[in-house]
Amino acid sequence: MADDYTRLDGHMRVLIERAQQSVSELERERGYILESMEKAQRGFSNQPDGQELIATLYKVINRLAAADSSLYSLQSRANQYLGQIRR
Repeated sequence: MADDYTRLDGHMRVLIERAQQSVSELERERGYILESMEKAQRGFSNQPDGQELIATLYKVINRLAAADSSLYSLQSRANQYLGQIRR
């Protein structure tokens, strides 16, 4: 029984670490997208294709924010669950 808890504890820690790594990766990608968005606004905002690109990048940023929120929620719940099984 204790072995099962130890194994579960290990799996939960891996899950939490991967969620944190994914959050960090999303933050990095968000930075790249924001940089691209700023460049597009400076160079192409007066053109229809540029406006479409900016709108699309804005949607991508919103989706990344939703993914980030989901990962944070997963990480938080996993930490809570890990605390419970360690008791």
